[in-house]
Amino acid sequence: MLISERKRFIFVHVQKTAGSSLRDLLGPHALKPDHGRLSRVMSDLGLQRDWRHRFFRTHANLRTAQARLPADIYRDYRKIAFVRNPWERLLSWYGYVQATPEHADCRSGEGFEQFALRFIAKPRRAQWWMIQNAAGDMGLDFVGRFENLQDDTAAMCRLLDIPLTAIPHHKRLITKDYRNAYSERLAEQVGKAWQAEIAHFGYRF
Repeated sequence: MLISERKRFIFVHVQKTAGSSLRDLLGPHALKPDHGRLSRVMSDLGLQRDWRHRFFRTHANLRTAQARLPADIYRDYRKIAFVRNPWERLLSWYGYVQATPEHADCRSGEGFEQFALRFIAKPRRAQWWMIQNAAGDMGLDFVGRFENLQDDTAAMCRLLDIPLTAIPHHKRLITKDYRNAYSERLAEQVGKAWQAEIAHFGYRF
């Protein structure tokens, strides 16, 4: 998560939605709290009094910001994130995990279907879990789409009044049609597991 006092935004970094590239773009405008162990512990326990120094993990969800920031800051700052077709995002995540043996989710030799079934059972892996507010609603003011990355990034930059630079695809591993990796059964199971984000954003397999 990135928070900017100057540009008044809260950026929720949803995994596998070009978030690393977007952080490169937004990071220079964001606060830079201490990442040390003491700072992390104090922030987690609510002991860091100045909200500007509170540490937020890279993939902190929106509800964490809602709970830890002053009410007026959370209310008035623009809350932004990018989302992606859930079926494509899941395959991209599998490719990333398989290419990163030290990753906690990596199991050597695990096929995509086994990985997918294990993965979608974890609520924290859903995009909806990242972007919903305390009331359970989609809490963002601006939602960009990975499928329209260049145009939506430009729109985000105009909204925040920051310079636009070229957006590379960090860690992009998928080059073929993601649908070829799915059985009909698995596609349906992903659709059921992540139905909230699919319904809200109108995604289709």
